[in-house]
Amino acid sequence: RNVTGVQTCALPISAENILAAIKAYRAREGRYPDKLEALTPRELPVVPRLPHGGGNRPFHYLSRDGEFTLGYSSGWMTMTTYDSGKGEWQTLD
Repeated sequence: RNVTGVQTCALPISAENILAAIKAYRAREGRYPDKLEALTPRELPVVPRLPHGGGNRPFHYLSRDGEFTLGYSSGWMTMTTYDSGKGEWQTLD
């Protein structure tokens, strides 16, 4: 199943905070960060990890060729990803 749009649960709120921090970093530096750790401490006090059922794992982030993806596992065999090239969230399960 492929669903476009942010789901209404606790995880996308943290993901949206990271997304806003990535965009702020790009506005300031002229490029996306190589790693999420580059967002601290200016944009984020710490790099968030997946809360609750996410097992305290890190978010997935990849910056390449002027675009990036940010994602997280939101359940068994379910992945939610933001693609900066498309400008949208996608949930695949």
